Amino acid sequence: MKILTVGRERASEVSDLRVRAYSRGTNLRQPDYSWALWNDSDDAALVMVCEINGSIVSTMRLQVLADHAQLADSLSIPKYRSLHPAPFGVLGRGATHQDYGGQGLSMRLRLALMKRATGAGVRTLVGRLAATSRRLRFLEDIGYEVSPLPSPKVPGIPFVIAQLDLDKYGDSAAARIAEAILRAPSQK
Repeated sequence: MKILTVGRERASEVSDLRVRAYSRGTNLRQPDYSWALWNDSDDAALVMVCEINGSIVSTMRLQVLADHAQLADSLSIPKYRSLHPAPFGVLGRGATHQDYGGQGLSMRLRLALMKRATGAGVRTLVGRLAATSRRLRFLEDIGYEVSPLPSPKVPGIPFVIAQLDLDKYGDSAAARIAEAILRAPSQK
């Protein structure tokens, strides 16, 4: 298994994985998944993947945002203001192939992106996820502060915003993620 940074040259593989994963998931069933396709925001972000035998089996991206206005725009919530310090690193568009779920691949990507975010001067990691997401409890356990999203991006699906103050909890969160990776079943 390799963790790699990818760009537009692998956009179709990343898009295919996202659409397959989201359409099979229980949290985001929708008639149209065009929003999950690679776009300009991916070009401006850091997109990382787990690759096994040359195939992308998991992906996640990091967008570094300088201030509260950029965060509000990224979340599509006008005038949203985090209680945490900027700059922000928004982790999102995470997807894992169904045959590789539960093996810690998303945690490996989260840890790799967290390190890159810290190196880029990010002070707060932010994620938007469905309120029914299985990873929500884990995020809370490692120090993320979770609150309801002021306005739902997807009608009918309750979302939350999870924020991790890297200055206060970054080191302990990274250690907890590393421990969880060691406990995860090995890759196929």
